[in-house]
Amino acid sequence: MNIPESAVALVLAVPNALLTFDMAVNGYGMTFQCRLCGSTNIRELFIAQEYPICKCGDCDIVFTGKSFKAEEQAEFYKTRYYAAAADYAAKLKQSAMSDNEDHQERVKAISKMILKKKGSVLDVGCAAGALLAAFKSAGWECYGIEPSADLAAYARTAVGCEVHEGLLESSDLPFNNFDAVTALHVLEHTSNPLAFLKRCHKLLRKGGILLIEVPDFGSTSARTKKESWLPLYPDTHLFHFTDRTLIRLLTDAGFRVERLRRYGGLGALAPTALKSVKEENSFCNFTSNRTCSIDRAKEYIFVMRKYFYRVPAIKKLIRYFYWHVFGMNDFMRSYARKI
Repeated sequence: MNIPESAVALVLAVPNALLTFDMAVNGYGMTFQCRLCGSTNIRELFIAQEYPICKCGDCDIVFTGKSFKAEEQAEFYKTRYYAAAADYAAKLKQSAMSDNEDHQERVKAISKMILKKKGSVLDVGCAAGALLAAFKSAGWECYGIEPSADLAAYARTAVGCEVHEGLLESSDLPFNNFDAVTALHVLEHTSNPLAFLKRCHKLLRKGGILLIEVPDFGSTSARTKKESWLPLYPDTHLFHFTDRTLIRLLTDAGFRVERLRRYGGLGALAPTALKSVKEENSFCNFTSNRTCSIDRAKEYIFVMRKYFYRVPAIKKLIRYFYWHVFGMNDFMRSYARKI
């Protein structure tokens, strides 16, 4: 088949950042293919950091116009992902050694769902091992898998459990071996989320629980801010999920979603809620003549939350209005059972 010179020129004109986008020559033109179902019924939503954010008209999945080959992805997360954010990696190590109420809440929820206080858990993308530490303190048999060599070694030593280095997709972990599998902010990084979930299904015992947490692309802040939405991260997040697409993927992988809740959203309000700060150690003195960065604003909101959340009734009230009434929820947490 002869391809017109204009089509060839179009390919050559595409920026290098977009050349990794899955493209197929179709007849005399070019079409973009869905990275999940292969459909060519694709609509571009917007451009973020030079990457097209696209939605499939057939399966409704939203994805970024960027992909890794398997070996490139493994090398990227092994050596470059955390190397570019040394401060963040240091915070992860510090958090692994401290009590985390959110992690304790996750452990309690899973323990209730499997109807026993102790079991075996695999944390995928365990980083420095903070969640594993919470499970271990509750008496669980803990295993982890982490692509970063540095963080995997740290988790192995700090938590004192078996941590494999690498990606889940290429691991040789035994099937039907775990009561729970957790993957916090991992699914959006995978090149094939359905294959990832099916692998988790094989690793779990019958009736086992899979905990998945991802950014909520269907949130109010995601819909209004679009390319400026903080959790978008188009350079590393290959897929973007709504509750509808996440539930469908889990169902197709052989799970039954038993609980899905939304949380977070502090970063969504940060730029508008705190545009100026007077004193670094104060959480209530603001001035209108000094602008702070988004990261700085987020820190102040978290400080404010710490004070308000000391009263359980106020905490529940804030969560209800913030997440359910106003829809300001940047993340989703799903508990699904293997069937």
